[in-house]
Amino acid sequence: MMELHPSDRPPDGETDVVYSRCNGSEAEDTSCAVCGVPIIITPGQLRTKKYKRYEWWDPCAIHAEGYHYEAPERYSSLEAHDLPVEIYGFDDIEIEYVHRGRNSQKRLLNVGLEEYPYIGLHRKCLDMMQRLVSYRKALASQGVAVTDPRSLSQIYEVLEYRITRPGIQRAQGVESSLSSITTRQVIEPHDYYFRVMDVPGNVQWPIGRPDVFEYEVDPFPIPGLTDQILAYLEPLPEHRRGCDEPSTQLLKLPVEIVEEIYLHLHPFVDPGRACTYYLPSDTWRDFLFYRQLLPWLWDLDVAVLRDRSLQPDDGSQPLYDAENYWNWEQLVRMLAQTEIFEPGNDMSKAPLRLRNRRRIWRLLDEARLRDVDDWLDNTQVEQ
Repeated sequence: MMELHPSDRPPDGETDVVYSRCNGSEAEDTSCAVCGVPIIITPGQLRTKKYKRYEWWDPCAIHAEGYHYEAPERYSSLEAHDLPVEIYGFDDIEIEYVHRGRNSQKRLLNVGLEEYPYIGLHRKCLDMMQRLVSYRKALASQGVAVTDPRSLSQIYEVLEYRITRPGIQRAQGVESSLSSITTRQVIEPHDYYFRVMDVPGNVQWPIGRPDVFEYEVDPFPIPGLTDQILAYLEPLPEHRRGCDEPSTQLLKLPVEIVEEIYLHLHPFVDPGRACTYYLPSDTWRDFLFYRQLLPWLWDLDVAVLRDRSLQPDDGSQPLYDAENYWNWEQLVRMLAQTEIFEPGNDMSKAPLRLRNRRRIWRLLDEARLRDVDDWLDNTQVEQ
């Protein structure tokens, strides 16, 4: 087993669940349309053991029908096409060869030949989807230019297209190597940011294998999350400690303009790494803890700011909420890098749960309607 952060370690007795499977449809996994990881343990022998590490693989489905982006005039009164989306739980869905819900009524997941398929995903991925939608709606309501999708129905449309386009091709007689797996692992233009090359397109997830463990871990809650983040906080350069020049400059502007400047920092994704020091460092602290500049860190604990630094020191380190001492801008800019937790980057030693959460949020944040077209066309050409 790889060396794991304490918060990532599986419960006792669950460190080795590698399982060899036979071939055939009964041994194939149906994966979450958001994160690419199975929504349920397929081998019955493993499922009956009720592993705690896989409890977050709680399946649900979303479904909507009767509309398309191509006909926006039909929904001119509905902001961002915010149409009703049905959500179905475990008892209401069918996962082929694996599970038939008590009330499923043939709600079979991810069927590419259906015009409006029932799309399978994890409950926690749905939760993150709803958080992203709420974040984008809040920004749009304050006049910030926000990209689509920004409603659940728009995200459903994105995922629906990823499922049905290969099905449409198959119905039209277009050859595609993807046609046999569209009901199992939904295509995604970045291969779900999996670094393990044999996972994308593989209908049998290598459950329990060490090199896929980082994708199997629960993205939330993350024990000690705030302390894990603050472990990367460093003091300001000495010549900038106690410096209030930036705030003095900002005081010359009307507060409404300052607030507008702050607001339009959103979305803060992959900015430059170098600190500008145009804003007071403590303002960056507030961005992180109070202004949701990094919305995927929704559960930071503000109370920790009143603690003393956990960094090794001679005992003279001030509280985290000390004014003009900590380099909060540096920390926020680091966290805003989409691959900051990936191997070889500055925060690669952070919990795998945090890495997986950032990957899932990135997949949702970058999702766009028809984003698989170029990927599919290139795949066809290569063949």
